[in-house]
Amino acid sequence: MQTIRERFAKALRKVRTARGLTQDDFWEVSGRTYIGALEQGTKSPTLVKLEELAGVMQVHPVTLLAAAYVGKKGDLEKLLETVRREVTEINQVKA
Repeated sequence: MQTIRERFAKALRKVRTARGLTQDDFWEVSGRTYIGALEQGTKSPTLVKLEELAGVMQVHPVTLLAAAYVGKKGDLEKLLETVRREVTEINQVKA
């Protein structure tokens, strides 16, 4: 079974290539070596870095995370329903 780091690596590479971007296109937010390490699964991004990477790819940061958790057909709908239910429950609690 793949680790989340490995799944994120695959998702990042997939989104990047689907957007027609090279590792060099991230020069404003990261070095090519760092992007390579993320795509090889040897590093994990911080939340700030995740947001920056998503910005370069013009996707929502949650899209990158969701792509790492969605494997086969039907998983996306299950994931979105779970997130919708949990966020709704959390928002009903008065802080």
